[in-house]
Amino acid sequence: MLFLRVILNVLLLWIYPAKSTNIDKTASRDARLLNDGNTMPLVTFGTLVPVEDLDKLPEAVCSAFESGYRNLDTYYNEYFVADSIKNAISCGMVTRKELFISAKKSLDICTRSGVVSDLKMTLKILQLDYVDLFLINTPINPSGKKNCNVMDIWNGMEDAKKQGLTKSIGVVNFKKEDLDKILPYCTTKPAVNQLEVNPTNTNIELVEYCQKQGIMVMAYRPFGFTVPRPGVTNPPPPCLDDPVLVKIAEKYNVTASQVIVRYPIDRGVVPMSRSTNMTNIEQNDEINSFCLTDEDVAKINEFNVNRPVYPVKSFTFGPDSKKGTKKEQAKRRYEKFYPLA
Repeated sequence: MLFLRVILNVLLLWIYPAKSTNIDKTASRDARLLNDGNTMPLVTFGTLVPVEDLDKLPEAVCSAFESGYRNLDTYYNEYFVADSIKNAISCGMVTRKELFISAKKSLDICTRSGVVSDLKMTLKILQLDYVDLFLINTPINPSGKKNCNVMDIWNGMEDAKKQGLTKSIGVVNFKKEDLDKILPYCTTKPAVNQLEVNPTNTNIELVEYCQKQGIMVMAYRPFGFTVPRPGVTNPPPPCLDDPVLVKIAEKYNVTASQVIVRYPIDRGVVPMSRSTNMTNIEQNDEINSFCLTDEDVAKINEFNVNRPVYPVKSFTFGPDSKKGTKKEQAKRRYEKFYPLA
């Protein structure tokens, strides 16, 4: 079985090179150019944290800004991050123009007109005039409502962009067949597709397809199984002390964690890391001091077993995720509607 897996990975590397040939050559050291002309900072600070860590999130966001992060994915945690954004701007730590703020459409919105209204509510909570990226969080219909058409929703996303409520629009967890329901008919292509990308779930074919279409891939859960995952038993390798990762890290005088964050970057992908630990936040922002070679990337690709940390599941949407107290809506979201974070 192991032999067959190695052969399969070799074939994939032959068809899809370790480093994509579709990487944007105009990208700078610290940013990536999107297909709509907007620029995205290279490393994203994600805010999807366990419920018990939500109270630490405002401080973590401030620490991320202090460490140099400028790309923030709010992931329905607008209530928790709004003041951190406002305070960072008001004290002069950052300007609004320097920040790249992403938000996601509520899961119960299934109409074109509802998209704009939903984004306006998000902006009110965030105390902002616009977000830099607004995303459809899933290709499935979590609302259970009939006549929920993804193209109708996408037209609503295009409306939001035209109205200046968001600079860019994108999707999350869209496979090729999901993208093909939009691409032939849209006026504005998705600028971004957020996918799980890590050593054990490399998503090589889908990443390559997105890049050929000019769609920037953002990698969530870039650490995969290298860190403890609640509810997961028998995780596949690698762990952070794996000899392959350690050898690569020693070559560049960095940590194995930094190698993991650098890995998607050298595949032309923007990583989304999250932490409430100040040391980890600082280390994750220091990954521009080195680059992985084609050989390094190929070695890491060999860990692939096509296993996501938490498989994307169909689920039925319940109460509005933006109603109720902060803790209540977070508890509903994390414990009922989503796989473990």
